[in-house]
Amino acid sequence: MTLVDLYRQTLEGLEVVAAGEPATPEDTQLVAKKYVLVWNQLKTHELVSWAVTEAVPDEAAQPLIDMLKFACADDFGDEPSRYAQGAIGLPQPALAERQLRAMHSRTLPASPATPEYL
Repeated sequence: MTLVDLYRQTLEGLEVVAAGEPATPEDTQLVAKKYVLVWNQLKTHELVSWAVTEAVPDEAAQPLIDMLKFACADDFGDEPSRYAQGAIGLPQPALAERQLRAMHSRTLPASPATPEYL
C-alpha cells in the first residue's frame, strides 16, 4: 500500500473525509507526521521491515491504519479510546501490535541458532 493510500484510509477511518472526498493537504501532512512517529516506535520494537519512505506491505496496512487512527484521533477532536486497538507499547499489546508481531514472527528462522562454541 502506498503511503498516500495509507494516509487517506486513516483519514476516512477517522471520518475526517468521506470516500471520494478530497483530503486537505494539512490533514494529510498531519497524518504523515504521525506516521513517522509510529514507524519509529515500531522500529524500536523491531516491528517494521520496510523504510519509512517505502510502501507498506499489504498485510501491515490495516494494523498501521489502526495505529495511525489512535495516534491522530486527539488532533482531529476525536476520543483516542475509540481506536484503542491501535495503541502501541501497552503492558498487554493491543490488537494492531499483536498483528504486526505475528506478521514478523513468520519471517524469523523456524529453528533456534546453534551456538558455535559447543
